Amino acid sequence: MKKYIFISLYVFIFLTCKSQEEVIDVKRSDVIIFNFKSSNVMLIDNGVNEFIDTVNQNVIFKQTWLPYGSLYIDKYYSFIKNTDTMNIHCIFGQEENLYFKNLEFRKGNYEFRINFGENKVTGYDIDKEVQIFFKNSYVYTEEPQIFYDLYFKELKFYEINTEDKNSVQIKRLVH
Repeated sequence: MKKYIFISLYVFIFLTCKSQEEVIDVKRSDVIIFNFKSSNVMLIDNGVNEFIDTVNQNVIFKQTWLPYGSLYIDKYYSFIKNTDTMNIHCIFGQEENLYFKNLEFRKGNYEFRINFGENKVTGYDIDKEVQIFFKNSYVYTEEPQIFYDLYFKELKFYEINTEDKNSVQIKRLVH
């Protein structure tokens, strides 16, 4: 009888812990992470960026691929903290996951000019606590558009350190 109770308890705990994992379909989307130096920063949804989670000051969202046109390379992100808003405009293509590291939240409008280089990191390098399973993740290969089911820790990201002037130039826009 004790054995039955122990096994039942073990199965219950195992299934409960397993159900904590998020499953997100990211087919034809990029995973974008903004790592802020301060907490309580939230993404403002604009129809292209879909919030996934915030873990340890990492705002994680997916960005839907768009057909060719101005929004194919022009990317807009808006964040809110308390009552202040930070708007970011970047120019880059699609089909790459991005990790913006060490970003200071500042009220206003900014343009990021990015030099991508070769610095890639995995989700495991970014945050070991994130438990998200991404269905249909795009991984660049010579074959056209192959999609894989991957855990966050297995995804690869271009790391853009916002404190490194060789990696990104941040310009405040005055309107």
